[in-house]
Amino acid sequence: MVIGHPWNRYSTTTNVEVLAGCLDEDAINYCFECITEAGECLYDNETSRRCEDPIVKWKGRWKPTAEFESQFAVFTYEECWDEWEVTIFDSLGMVLWQSNTPNEKWSGRNGSKYVDEGEYYISIYGRTRGATKVIDILDDFNLSL
Repeated sequence: MVIGHPWNRYSTTTNVEVLAGCLDEDAINYCFECITEAGECLYDNETSRRCEDPIVKWKGRWKPTAEFESQFAVFTYEECWDEWEVTIFDSLGMVLWQSNTPNEKWSGRNGSKYVDEGEYYISIYGRTRGATKVIDILDDFNLSL
């Protein structure tokens, strides 16, 4: 967005990043730095309290070929996150899977076959609506077949 006054030929223009979020000051996810309304405003009820400090969990050990085939997931409340990125990579730093959606799951495959057993790494970045919580996590987990 460019700001300037078309009626004033001497005004300067400036590039400004437009931030969007909840503009209701009574909401718990009120965005004080936003100038455009976007998303849902959350109020003091069970859902909004849960989003002030949402839980983020994942398995430390995982077996994708278990009796009941499972998928690797990060468990959290999807509606709480404004920004979200999960990346799984191997010990050499090769990205095996990436998601920008909290409810998306990884099958344990790289292409059509399962990855080898061993230690893998997970990177999670997220920012809640209203920025009540920002996470930037790097951790490992074990995968067995």
